[in-house]
Amino acid sequence: MTVSSPYNLAGMRNFTNVTWNPQKSVVDYLIDNQINITLSDPDLPSDHPADETTTYLYPNLASIDTWTQMTTKPRFQLAWEAINQATTILFDADILNRFYAYNANLYMFQDYELVQEFVLIGLTADEQMTVYTEPNFGMNTVKGLTWWVSAASNSDSADNPDYDRLVTYY
Repeated sequence: MTVSSPYNLAGMRNFTNVTWNPQKSVVDYLIDNQINITLSDPDLPSDHPADETTTYLYPNLASIDTWTQMTTKPRFQLAWEAINQATTILFDADILNRFYAYNANLYMFQDYELVQEFVLIGLTADEQMTVYTEPNFGMNTVKGLTWWVSAASNSDSADNPDYDRLVTYY
């Protein structure tokens, strides 16, 4: 730090009462934030002390701000933030295709004979069994059926990665 005046400023954090809390799996501690201001001026008279340090303790403003927001926010604002976060996560996870796949699996795709007769009609019996029970893209699970729903729902676009992935795999 360069001194451009007779004052030297130094900020420090002192961690005290550091203890491991095994119930929470965290380290508990107290923190003292302090600023030391030292007056060191070579032009001071000789009878004046050369270094005079004044210490100021100040609170951890970031944690106080977070605590204040969480304890004083109205409940509707906390609920609104939670709904927005959940909505963002759900839309990023392609929830609509999962919903369609879940319902299709529930009402039709759990019955292998129905799938053989109406969905996989152009394939041989061995190919039908492979497509139905394959671990990654099989039609007997919601996870696998999601790929098929996504490929079918975006079939109009020329660059459908899910359709391409299924065609390449099989």
